[in-house]
Amino acid sequence: MIKVIVVDDEKVIREGIGRFVKETEGFELLQTCENGVTAYDAIREKKPDLVICDIMMPKWDGIQLIGACREQDITCEFVLLSGYSEFEYARAAIRYQVLDYINKPINPALLKKMLEDAQRVIGNKNKIRKKLQSTIYDKVLEEEVMSADEEHIEQLQQQMPHRVLAVNGYDSGKNGWDTEKARIYCDEILQKQTYEQYIVYNKNGLIIIILVGVDTREHAIEKIWMELLAYAKGQGGNAAMGIGDTVSGMREIPMSYRKAKAALYEAQCREDRCCLFERLPYTYKSPGSIYARDISVVESALHLQNREQVLEVVQETADRYKISLPPYVIYSFIQKCAKEIWNLCEENTVLPTEFEQKDIFSQLTAAPDTERLMERFYSFAVPACKALEQIQGKHYGGTIDEVINYIHLNYTQDISTQKICSVFYFNQSYFSALFKSKTGSNYNDYVTNLRIAKAKELLKSGNYKISEISAMIGYNSSRYFSKVFRARTGELPQEYKNHFLNK
Repeated sequence: MIKVIVVDDEKVIREGIGRFVKETEGFELLQTCENGVTAYDAIREKKPDLVICDIMMPKWDGIQLIGACREQDITCEFVLLSGYSEFEYARAAIRYQVLDYINKPINPALLKKMLEDAQRVIGNKNKIRKKLQSTIYDKVLEEEVMSADEEHIEQLQQQMPHRVLAVNGYDSGKNGWDTEKARIYCDEILQKQTYEQYIVYNKNGLIIIILVGVDTREHAIEKIWMELLAYAKGQGGNAAMGIGDTVSGMREIPMSYRKAKAALYEAQCREDRCCLFERLPYTYKSPGSIYARDISVVESALHLQNREQVLEVVQETADRYKISLPPYVIYSFIQKCAKEIWNLCEENTVLPTEFEQKDIFSQLTAAPDTERLMERFYSFAVPACKALEQIQGKHYGGTIDEVINYIHLNYTQDISTQKICSVFYFNQSYFSALFKSKTGSNYNDYVTNLRIAKAKELLKSGNYKISEISAMIGYNSSRYFSKVFRARTGELPQEYKNHFLNK
């Protein structure tokens, strides 16, 4: 609906235009005003899409009203009405980029055409605005905001309630629904229910809805859910919705997004198919901190191109998680495993040609349950690991392979040369020479490079303090860690983190 305010000091004219607007499909009359000052207050409060105003009015004329609005960056469209055909008015109208200029007495046919033109122009403008907003909001969700985006965020930023909803749907065979058609349907639902501020877009096989303002309330969300569920069942399938917490302002949206996805994966295990995170019996924890050690075991098996061990570790870990951890941790762990496999295949240029990264992760993210999640993971992981196994000349030799496996499992602990020699019964001098001859790197450099690589991943995530990362990668002193990191990268850890996020 295009929202309209009519401004004219002649009661018969403003009420007549008001009636015409109300009777025109696709338009909503917000208010009629008799002068520019009253109209200015109404425009600031009610935020119309279109203002139809007379030029000659008491207090403020139409040109003054438009000028005041433009000074406040109010971007609604204006149509001017006048009984005068003077050049100065037309020139002022051009300067303020007025949509149209209609002479009195008003011809109903011209008024109708003007509304049709306005509907087209405002509709296109809103589509562009929504697209820009969805792009910016997506960067906010992923905490990938660049300095060039800050101006747009300032324009969008309001200390208003925001709430993220994550929706997944599928057909009768549990194949994903057409997300673009579903997104369009969501948009229609929100328009029909007169939601004033919202964003709806597709992301990794899910539909993400961001509600702003009073429409974040639970009873309002229930209406959206019931319509979406009816839509999915009308397609012969089903749907699930996860509802994040209400937060204040855009900067807090990422946490609402994470909780919405966590609630979604919980909802997919329930009969009612809809879940509010705030009602779950647990608090949100970063999944990366939960599965950190288990993913190291997977990485070690991958490093040795041991397909059976990779798949066994993944399955055993997922089975263990199902007993005691929320579904969102399992989804995140499997997605991380797939990413590690993908990265290693990419490094060794052995990626099976039938896979595309976007499709793989969309399928995992939108898996309707953990059983289908594992099926989709194996459909990618088995051929990918098989391709890795076929790489020749990547093993260093029996015992050194065991040492490297041990390093990847224990790099967070004390794994000095003395410790390794004690565990594997090496002579220290012989071990140092053997390790370098087999790997091309001395032992301490190998371990340090591994730790710094892990530190970069953790810094990139933005979820941990420098002191926490230091402990997680095996350094007792965060000061010493910063010194080593700077020696290897040329930057302090915090500088690296800031550089990456603002890159």
